[in-house]
Amino acid sequence: MRNTLQFLFLLSFVPGSALAANPTIAVMDFSANNASGGDASVLSELVREAVINSGEFTVVDKKNMDKLLQEQAFQRTGCTSEECAVKLGKVLNVQKMIVGSYSMLGNTRFLTARLVDVETGKSERSANVKNFEVGDADTAAKSLVDRLLGREEEPAPRPQPAPQPVYAPAPQTYQQPAYVAPVRTNQKTNGYFMLYAAPVGTASLNNYSRKSNYTWPSGINEDEKTFEIYGEQFGANPAAPALGLRVGGYFDFFAFDVDFAFAKWATNTDPVSAHSINRTYSTETTTRYTLEPADKLLQVSAMNFGLNIYLAYPGTVFQPYVGIGLLMGLMNVSSEYFLGIDGGDLDASDLGLGIQFPVGFRIVANKQFFFWSEYKYLIETLTSGVTVGPSGADSTMDFSVHAGALAFGIGFFFN
Repeated sequence: MRNTLQFLFLLSFVPGSALAANPTIAVMDFSANNASGGDASVLSELVREAVINSGEFTVVDKKNMDKLLQEQAFQRTGCTSEECAVKLGKVLNVQKMIVGSYSMLGNTRFLTARLVDVETGKSERSANVKNFEVGDADTAAKSLVDRLLGREEEPAPRPQPAPQPVYAPAPQTYQQPAYVAPVRTNQKTNGYFMLYAAPVGTASLNNYSRKSNYTWPSGINEDEKTFEIYGEQFGANPAAPALGLRVGGYFDFFAFDVDFAFAKWATNTDPVSAHSINRTYSTETTTRYTLEPADKLLQVSAMNFGLNIYLAYPGTVFQPYVGIGLLMGLMNVSSEYFLGIDGGDLDASDLGLGIQFPVGFRIVANKQFFFWSEYKYLIETLTSGVTVGPSGADSTMDFSVHAGALAFGIGFFFN
């Protein structure tokens, strides 16, 4: 009795002319595998429309099919097997069923379906369509239905073209080809910045000279300098690790950067050639004495700004380089040594100029950062007129720093 009511229910939605000629069929909603369920539902409707347009079946309307299945409390979620399709077909009282799935593998779309005979419980034919675009979904659905109905065969493998016969070229007279400059494809400009410290190094202060321009106005010392001090060479050590920051860029085999660095050196007790002359006005006598070398007799600090250029090997991991740079820095000299009432102390500051020679290598860790090490030798010279001492005595100062340092640091790339 129930089957009879179901059959009459379906008849109310099927045109009478179609019943006589065409078998009945139902298209189930396609399942979604690694794909959007909404897209699968749309593709199911396109397949259903393509079956209707084929004219070979009387298709159960989806709305009526859902209503009937709901009344029968049939669970159809994930129904893709032949056994499930047969059960659904019997509930809907149709002769054929189409079940299938919509899948995504990477960026490739797959539409797969089977045509199941409800009476025999076997799949009559299966078909699939793959690698279609969203805008061609209706074409893909029609192609799938045509293959299920035997109207369109699966695409055969594309035949390979037959090999072409090889003919020996006609002999030609040799011509010198025109020169074409090679084109490099790996040229790319990248920026970087580096932080570093140089805890190891040696230095010397060469030709240190400090002379007062103040002279005695009268007496036996008239027109004589109040003081002068000269050191041919003072040995020196780093008073603290040099610290620095570089920002620059590289292009293929070349690189450049600006260098901000702070360094400080202090003289040690290495032998020096030094003397001092100090004249005392009140007694009109001349006193000469030797300035003995002492630890930290002179301390020199420099806040340098430099511009460096490099010749570098652009290896994948190991990148050695050699360069040259120009320096300009604020140099300060300080000492606890005192030259007397009219001489004052040795403290003074002024601008110095110099040159440096860096040689080192980088080890690239990844696209973001790298490690590097370098030995740098610099020569920086200061020639200045300064005013020192409680009496405002005017004096000149000249010296040069020769320093070498081993630096280590970390760097970061940016575009």
